[in-house]
Amino acid sequence: MNDGVRELRPLVLRHWLAEYLCAAREAAGMNQGAAAKALAWSVSKLNRVETAGVGIQMTDAKALLDLYGVTDADTVERVLTTAKRARRRDPFAPYRKFISEPYDLLTSCEASASRIWSVDTVVLPGLLQTRAYAHALLSVRHHGERLEALLEARLVRRRLLDGGPHITFVLDEALLRRRIGGPRVFLEQLTQLHELASGPDIDVLVLPFTAGAHLGLWEPFMVMEIPGSPLADEPSEVVVYRESGDNDHVLWGADEQIPTYREGYRAAAAQALDPTRSLALIAELRDGLAAELAD
Repeated sequence: MNDGVRELRPLVLRHWLAEYLCAAREAAGMNQGAAAKALAWSVSKLNRVETAGVGIQMTDAKALLDLYGVTDADTVERVLTTAKRARRRDPFAPYRKFISEPYDLLTSCEASASRIWSVDTVVLPGLLQTRAYAHALLSVRHHGERLEALLEARLVRRRLLDGGPHITFVLDEALLRRRIGGPRVFLEQLTQLHELASGPDIDVLVLPFTAGAHLGLWEPFMVMEIPGSPLADEPSEVVVYRESGDNDHVLWGADEQIPTYREGYRAAAAQALDPTRSLALIAELRDGLAAELAD
């Protein structure tokens, strides 16, 4: 199996496995009740496997393949290998009770991605936030153990920036002027943003106030290209993560909304300043704030 150059997180592997096993059951002409009964399982156990809610033991995966009449040696090997790899410990496991299922899947997809495109208009995306900025933002709604866990999860997630996929961030000019955490915290944030945007693996495009309407005004979103499932012989696939108020969602597989977000990113990027002018604007705002604090 060729997984490309990115790390493949267990949750992505579980989703691939779930999609394949569900399709294999349907191809065998069985519903969940019949399959569960044939193996003396509960329907809830099979449902958790088919929704990627849990990993699956190798023996259970083999039992399902036998039940569904999957006998091709190469296919069996790929399924069992995927099942084994999907049971590895995930770095976000300690924080799972504090984060949503879509956010958990987001962290898995972005860690597996070869390219990421992001559009944000209100606050800086989590991958770009300093700890102090994130604390000021998250503490508006969270406290105590939950707040600390969310901050630690942010730091784990930021490891993606060290030699990870190429990421293009489209950032509205407004979020470069909103001083979350106060002037000194925000100066630190602008300084780090400038440093990151100056590196080779990150592009920052600023949407100036003169830009028109775009999809990002409705909700922040990310478009990710990840390797395709070796169980479906797909070279790659696109996953979208979107936030809407208190809800977040992952669009996966053949979801008909995915093209809307791909085009939404392109339309927003087309209105943005190029990387050089964007970097210059960030530097201008950073230097202006530094001078203000020095007075």
